[in-house]
Amino acid sequence: MRKKVLVTVFVLFFSILSYSQAKIEVLYFKADLTCCKAAACNTLEGDIKAMVEENYKSSEVVFKEVKISDAANAELVKTYDAKSQTVVIVKYKKSKVQKSENISQEVKQYAFDKNKDAFKKTLLAKIDGII
Repeated sequence: MRKKVLVTVFVLFFSILSYSQAKIEVLYFKADLTCCKAAACNTLEGDIKAMVEENYKSSEVVFKEVKISDAANAELVKTYDAKSQTVVIVKYKKSKVQKSENISQEVKQYAFDKNKDAFKKTLLAKIDGII
């Protein structure tokens, strides 16, 4: 009986701890574009997703594609005034936005100069800065 109580307390403690911790999302807003633009958009999305997933545990930072045309995402699109390739890092605490940063200018620069190392350094610094 004592063992069951300890296990229950342990599980409850970590459930509360994980609920109170902040959650970080990297939101990548995506439009339905023609094929040539979609290929570039998909490549950019893939690069950002890979950088996030290679450098953070899924319990720390989550990459999330947000389709602009999906009615379920209308509130997010409005909140961040999102257009195609808008990227926003959002920190949630107890399911509420605590802090956010739009890094679309940095993404646009990366799409232009293709300097993957410089962009990765910037992206990770931005994420670390919001954590």
